[in-house]
Amino acid sequence: MSLYQTRGKLIFDGVDVVTLAELVGTPVYVYSWSSIAQQLTTIQRDLAPLNVHIHYAVKANSNLAILHRLEKHGIGFDVVSEGELSKVLQVGCDPSKVVFSGVGKSLEELSFALKIGVGCINIESNAELVRLIQIANQLNVTDTKIALRVNPSVAIESHHNISTANNTSKFGILPDEIDHSIELIAGNRHLTLTGISFHLGSEIHTIQPYCQALTVILDVADRLISANFPMQHLNLGGGFAIPNQDSEGFSFKELRKTLRHTIQGQNFTVHIEPGRFIVGQAGILITRVEYLKENSVENRPTYAIVDAGMNDFMRPMLYDAKPSVRSVTSKLSKPKKISIAGPICESTDVFCTDTMLTVGADDLLVLEDVGAYGFSLSSNYNTRPRIAELLIENGDIHIVRERETISDLYKLEKVKIHD
Repeated sequence: MSLYQTRGKLIFDGVDVVTLAELVGTPVYVYSWSSIAQQLTTIQRDLAPLNVHIHYAVKANSNLAILHRLEKHGIGFDVVSEGELSKVLQVGCDPSKVVFSGVGKSLEELSFALKIGVGCINIESNAELVRLIQIANQLNVTDTKIALRVNPSVAIESHHNISTANNTSKFGILPDEIDHSIELIAGNRHLTLTGISFHLGSEIHTIQPYCQALTVILDVADRLISANFPMQHLNLGGGFAIPNQDSEGFSFKELRKTLRHTIQGQNFTVHIEPGRFIVGQAGILITRVEYLKENSVENRPTYAIVDAGMNDFMRPMLYDAKPSVRSVTSKLSKPKKISIAGPICESTDVFCTDTMLTVGADDLLVLEDVGAYGFSLSSNYNTRPRIAELLIENGDIHIVRERETISDLYKLEKVKIHD
C-alpha cells in the first residue's frame, strides 16, 4: 500500500504528504511509479501463460513522465486521438505498438495514423470503415491492420455513464451489421482485417460480462473466418476494476481461466487495454481546507470547503465515484460528520458527503485512488489554472507538470481593444 500512517504522519510512497504539499502548494496530484509498476507486474504475472499484449489506455493518465516509463517497461498504447498518438510518439513508442481506438476519428487523424503505420486501427462503425477505405486508397498505403469493434450488447453492473456495450450505445458495430462490414472490406488491398475488439465499459469487477460477451464475439469471429479473414488477435478492451470497500477488484487469474476455456484451439493473440487498473491506485490528490462552513439548521451538513474543485477531479460528479478521504494534519481529536466541497460555482462540486473526519481550517486532506481520470478530465472551468503533478520514483520527487499560471489561461486568446 503506497499510502500509510506512521508516527502521526501520513506517508505516500515513502514521502511525508506534508512535504509533497509544501513543494508545489495545493491542490496537487501525486503519483507513485512503484505502484504503477506493481500493477503491471500483476497483470503480466497472472496472464503469463497466455500470449497477451498490453496496450495502456492513454486517456486514463497521459502525463509524459508516466508514458515514458511505461514505454521503457515494454508495453504498447491504446490511443483515441491524434493528441494522444503524438504524445506516445514523443516518448519514443514504436507506432506498430499502438492501437488507435475511439468514435469519430477525423480525416486528419486517420490519415496521420495510416502515414506513420500504427499497429492496428479499431473500426467503430461501417461509416468509419468507408472513410478509412477512401483515405487508404488515396494514400495508397498497404497492409494497414484493422480490427472491427463489435458491440456484444452486454450490460455491466456499473454507472450508466461508463457502460459502453449496450445496444443503444454509440460504440461499436452490432453483430447483424457485420455482413456489411465484410462486403466493404472484401478485396481491399490497402487494409487487412486481422482482429476483433470489444470494450464493455469501466469498473468491471467480475468475469461474468466477459463470458457473455465472448459467446457473441467468437460467433462473429467464426463468420469472419468463414469469409476468409484470418483472425489473428482478439482485443478485450479495458475497464478492469481496482479494489474498493465493496470488492477486491478484477481478477486476471479468472480471466486467464476463462480465455483458456473459451478460445482453446483458436490461434488468437489476446490484446487488452487497461488504464485505471494500472494507474488508478497510484495517485492521490492533496487539497487544503479553506474553512469549515457550519450550518445551524438541523440535518444540514457541515462543509469542509477545500481548494480543489470539480475542475480538478470530475469523477464524483460524472460517475458518482466515492473517493476515500484521509485527514493529514488536523490538530483536532474528535471526528465529525463532514461533507467535502470545492470552490466551483456548481451544486455538484461535492467530493463526498457525511464522511466522519477529524478536520479543521487549513488542514490537508488526501483523496485516494485518483491516478486515473483525474488530471486527464480536468479543465479550466471558472477560469482556474490546472494544478501541478508530481511523480515519486525510488524516493525521488519529480515535478512532472508545473501548475498553470493565470497568464496561461489567456495566452492563446486574441482581442482587439479599441480606445
